[in-house]
Amino acid sequence: MKKVRFILGIVFTLLISNISLAQETPVKDAVKEVLTEEQIAILQENKALIKEKREAFKATLTEDQLAILQDASLDRKERMQALRETLTDAQKETFKANREAAKANREAFRATLNEDQKQQLRTLRAEFKEKRGINRIKNVQKERRQNQRERVQERREKIKEKREEIQNQ
Repeated sequence: MKKVRFILGIVFTLLISNISLAQETPVKDAVKEVLTEEQIAILQENKALIKEKREAFKATLTEDQLAILQDASLDRKERMQALRETLTDAQKETFKANREAAKANREAFRATLNEDQKQQLRTLRAEFKEKRGINRIKNVQKERRQNQRERVQERREKIKEKREEIQNQ
Protein backbone atom coordinates (compact mmCIF):
# COMPACT_ATOMS: atom_id res chain seq x y z
CA MET A 1 0.00 0.00 0.00
CA LYS A 2 2.86 2.38 0.81
CA LYS A 3 4.42 1.71 -2.60
CA VAL A 4 1.16 2.58 -4.36
CA ARG A 5 0.90 5.86 -2.44
CA PHE A 6 4.53 6.64 -3.17
CA ILE A 7 4.10 5.96 -6.90
CA LEU A 8 0.87 8.00 -7.02
CA GLY A 9 2.67 10.83 -5.27
CA ILE A 10 5.45 10.79 -7.85
CA VAL A 11 2.99 10.65 -10.75
CA PHE A 12 0.97 13.50 -9.28
CA THR A 13 4.12 15.60 -8.79
CA LEU A 14 5.23 14.98 -12.37
CA LEU A 15 1.81 15.92 -13.71
CA ILE A 16 1.75 19.15 -11.72
CA SER A 17 5.27 20.09 -12.83
CA ASN A 18 4.42 19.41 -16.48
CA ILE A 19 1.30 21.55 -16.24
CA SER A 20 3.23 24.45 -14.71
CA LEU A 21 5.98 24.19 -17.35
CA ALA A 22 3.41 24.17 -20.13
CA GLN A 23 1.86 27.35 -18.75
CA GLU A 24 5.14 29.26 -18.59
CA THR A 25 5.87 29.55 -22.31
CA PRO A 26 2.64 29.72 -24.34
CA VAL A 27 3.82 32.81 -26.24
CA LYS A 28 7.20 31.31 -27.15
CA ASP A 29 5.54 28.08 -28.25
CA ALA A 30 3.05 29.98 -30.40
CA VAL A 31 5.85 32.02 -32.00
CA LYS A 32 7.86 28.88 -32.71
CA GLU A 33 4.88 27.40 -34.53
CA VAL A 34 4.86 30.41 -36.89
CA LEU A 35 8.59 30.58 -37.63
CA THR A 36 10.90 28.30 -39.59
CA GLU A 37 13.96 26.67 -38.00
CA GLU A 38 16.24 29.18 -39.75
CA GLN A 39 14.24 32.10 -38.41
CA ILE A 40 14.34 30.68 -34.90
CA ALA A 41 18.11 30.32 -35.23
CA ILE A 42 18.39 33.96 -36.34
CA LEU A 43 16.35 35.06 -33.31
CA GLN A 44 18.55 33.04 -30.97
CA GLU A 45 21.71 34.51 -32.51
CA ASN A 46 20.30 38.03 -32.22
CA LYS A 47 19.32 37.40 -28.60
CA ALA A 48 22.81 36.13 -27.76
CA LEU A 49 24.41 39.13 -29.50
CA ILE A 50 22.20 41.60 -27.65
CA LYS A 51 22.95 39.88 -24.33
CA GLU A 52 26.68 40.00 -25.06
CA LYS A 53 26.57 43.71 -25.90
CA ARG A 54 24.43 44.46 -22.83
CA GLU A 55 26.93 42.70 -20.58
CA ALA A 56 29.83 44.56 -22.22
CA PHE A 57 27.99 47.86 -21.64
CA LYS A 58 27.25 46.97 -18.02
CA ALA A 59 30.95 46.27 -17.51
CA THR A 60 31.66 49.95 -18.29
CA LEU A 61 29.29 51.24 -15.60
CA THR A 62 30.59 52.72 -12.37
CA GLU A 63 29.44 51.58 -8.92
CA ASP A 64 27.17 54.64 -8.69
CA GLN A 65 25.60 53.84 -12.05
CA LEU A 66 25.05 50.20 -11.04
CA ALA A 67 23.45 51.41 -7.81
CA ILE A 68 20.99 53.47 -9.88
CA LEU A 69 20.05 50.37 -11.87
CA GLN A 70 19.42 48.42 -8.66
CA ASP A 71 17.43 51.16 -6.91
CA ALA A 72 14.06 49.56 -6.21
CA SER A 73 12.52 52.88 -5.16
CA LEU A 74 12.54 54.04 -8.79
CA ASP A 75 10.39 52.59 -11.54
CA ARG A 76 12.00 51.44 -14.79
CA LYS A 77 11.63 54.77 -16.61
CA GLU A 78 13.01 56.74 -13.68
CA ARG A 79 16.01 54.40 -13.39
CA MET A 80 16.79 54.75 -17.09
CA GLN A 81 16.45 58.54 -16.94
CA ALA A 82 18.72 58.73 -13.88
CA LEU A 83 21.25 56.44 -15.56
CA ARG A 84 21.25 58.45 -18.80
CA GLU A 85 22.05 61.60 -16.86
CA THR A 86 25.21 59.97 -15.47
CA LEU A 87 26.55 58.37 -18.67
CA THR A 88 29.86 59.51 -20.12
CA ASP A 89 30.13 60.37 -23.81
CA ALA A 90 31.79 57.02 -24.54
CA GLN A 91 29.01 55.17 -22.72
CA LYS A 92 26.38 57.15 -24.62
CA GLU A 93 28.03 56.21 -27.92
CA THR A 94 28.18 52.53 -26.91
CA PHE A 95 24.53 52.62 -25.85
CA LYS A 96 23.53 54.25 -29.13
CA ALA A 97 25.57 51.76 -31.18
CA ASN A 98 24.00 48.83 -29.33
CA ARG A 99 20.53 50.20 -29.95
CA GLU A 100 21.24 50.72 -33.65
CA ALA A 101 22.70 47.22 -34.00
CA ALA A 102 19.60 45.73 -32.35
CA LYS A 103 17.38 47.73 -34.71
CA ALA A 104 19.36 46.52 -37.75
CA ASN A 105 19.09 42.90 -36.55
CA ARG A 106 15.35 43.32 -36.04
CA GLU A 107 14.91 44.72 -39.54
CA ALA A 108 17.02 41.93 -41.06
CA PHE A 109 14.89 39.35 -39.25
CA ARG A 110 11.66 40.99 -40.40
CA ALA A 111 12.92 40.78 -43.98
CA THR A 112 12.92 36.98 -43.65
CA LEU A 113 9.20 36.89 -42.75
CA ASN A 114 6.50 36.33 -45.34
CA GLU A 115 3.19 38.21 -45.15
CA ASP A 116 1.36 35.31 -43.49
CA GLN A 117 3.99 35.09 -40.75
CA LYS A 118 3.88 38.85 -40.22
CA GLN A 119 0.11 38.73 -39.77
CA GLN A 120 0.28 35.78 -37.38
CA LEU A 121 2.94 37.52 -35.29
CA ARG A 122 0.85 40.73 -35.19
CA THR A 123 -2.09 38.70 -33.91
CA LEU A 124 0.05 37.00 -31.27
CA ARG A 125 1.49 40.35 -30.17
CA ALA A 126 -2.01 41.83 -29.82
CA GLU A 127 -3.15 38.83 -27.74
CA PHE A 128 -0.07 39.08 -25.55
CA LYS A 129 -0.56 42.82 -25.00
CA GLU A 130 -4.17 42.23 -24.06
CA LYS A 131 -3.22 39.57 -21.51
CA ARG A 132 -0.42 41.74 -20.17
CA GLY A 133 -2.84 44.64 -19.86
CA ILE A 134 -5.18 42.49 -17.82
CA ASN A 135 -2.29 41.47 -15.59
CA ARG A 136 -1.29 45.11 -15.16
CA ILE A 137 -4.82 45.94 -14.06
CA LYS A 138 -4.68 43.10 -11.53
CA ASN A 139 -1.32 44.36 -10.27
CA VAL A 140 -2.64 47.90 -9.90
CA GLN A 141 -5.66 46.60 -7.99
CA LYS A 142 -3.40 44.51 -5.76
CA GLU A 143 -1.17 47.52 -5.10
CA ARG A 144 -4.19 49.67 -4.24
CA ARG A 145 -5.45 47.07 -1.78
CA GLN A 146 -2.01 46.93 -0.16
CA ASN A 147 -1.84 50.73 0.08
CA GLN A 148 -5.31 50.79 1.60
CA ARG A 149 -4.28 48.19 4.18
CA GLU A 150 -1.23 50.27 5.08
CA ARG A 151 -3.34 53.43 5.48
CA VAL A 152 -5.81 51.58 7.69
CA GLN A 153 -2.95 50.26 9.82
CA GLU A 154 -1.50 53.77 10.15
CA ARG A 155 -4.91 55.12 11.23
CA ARG A 156 -5.25 52.36 13.81
CA GLU A 157 -1.84 53.19 15.22
CA LYS A 158 -2.70 56.90 15.45
CA ILE A 159 -5.97 56.11 17.21
CA LYS A 160 -4.12 53.84 19.62
CA GLU A 161 -1.58 56.59 20.34
CA LYS A 162 -4.34 59.13 20.99
CA ARG A 163 -6.12 56.73 23.35
CA GLU A 164 -2.90 56.21 25.27
CA GLU A 165 -2.36 59.98 25.48
CA ILE A 166 -5.87 60.48 26.82
CA GLN A 167 -5.46 57.68 29.36
CA ASN A 168 -2.14 59.13 30.53
CA GLN A 169 -3.63 62.56 31.16
